[in-house]
Amino acid sequence: MRKANKFWILAAAILLVAPAHTVLAGSSAEASKHFFDNSGGGGGQMNFRLKITTGQKGDLKDVSTSPGHTVTVGDPEAAAPLAIDSSINLCEAARDAGYQCDGVLPYCDGSVGDCCDTANNQNPNNLMDVSCQTSASGLPQGKAGFEIYRNAAPNNTAFQVFASAGAQIKALDHNTTAGNRVDTDLNSRFCVRIDRGSPQVDGTVNFYVRHFHGNGPPVNSTFSVDTTGKSDTAIHQEVVDNLTGLGLGLGLGVAANPGMNCEFTETFNGPLAAIWRLPGAGVLEFGVDGVQGQNIVAETNGVAQAGSIPTLNEWGLLLLVLLLGASAVWMLYHRRKLGGEA
Repeated sequence: MRKANKFWILAAAILLVAPAHTVLAGSSAEASKHFFDNSGGGGGQMNFRLKITTGQKGDLKDVSTSPGHTVTVGDPEAAAPLAIDSSINLCEAARDAGYQCDGVLPYCDGSVGDCCDTANNQNPNNLMDVSCQTSASGLPQGKAGFEIYRNAAPNNTAFQVFASAGAQIKALDHNTTAGNRVDTDLNSRFCVRIDRGSPQVDGTVNFYVRHFHGNGPPVNSTFSVDTTGKSDTAIHQEVVDNLTGLGLGLGLGVAANPGMNCEFTETFNGPLAAIWRLPGAGVLEFGVDGVQGQNIVAETNGVAQAGSIPTLNEWGLLLLVLLLGASAVWMLYHRRKLGGEA
């Protein structure tokens, strides 16, 4: 039995020394933005940023609609056209960032360099389903990327981003100065900042949280924060206090700077409310409706739980299987030998 024990000791040693793989438990395969009609809030500009990661092979190139593909928000403007314009601009920004994009895109003109399939440029239902990939060494089939999707329902007011080819969505953020409401599905962490600008713009900012309540269907909870006469830190502390009062089981805090809380740190230039989606917290979406002229910045990301977990790579798995097989053969042989001697 000593020889068999040596096999198990060696197998355990392989488990201990095998390289760790980066497992992005906090990242997501899907993220979305949900838009609402803008009326009376004024107009402004809206931008989006997307970060995709492949884990062990690192992050892909960031996609940002600023400055070349900023979305102009009118007043009034319906939510569905906002969803269409936002998804188109994100797709075009991906193309400019070096991604190869192909698929179905509304209002295609079929021009050279357009990121849609010219065969589908007559698209009356405004369906959008575009796959954007980039070449990178060491990735499955040499490609990784994401898909931008908006279904063909005329009143659909959202778009989704899905990671593809083994990639994960590390962060999706937006900022808007139009005073329009945008909701974001909550991944493992969420950052939100009310930037009042210079000259300072004050007023009432409304917040919306969609969450499960007991065993029933999802419900909506709302609260408001008046920024008038308050410091940036006090404003975001009030956001945290209101969320605490809802009793949703979230981790909450005010951060003086984005630091470890946000991926796109350059868009958060001051205090912010950091929200952690703890295990068991049934929060689905988080929305903010600001005041025109304020810059509302909101990001969902997987920073909180990203880390390295020791696992076996391909060689470690192969060696372990060989050791287990050899151990089984040796034990079978040893038992037969003992039976023969008896």
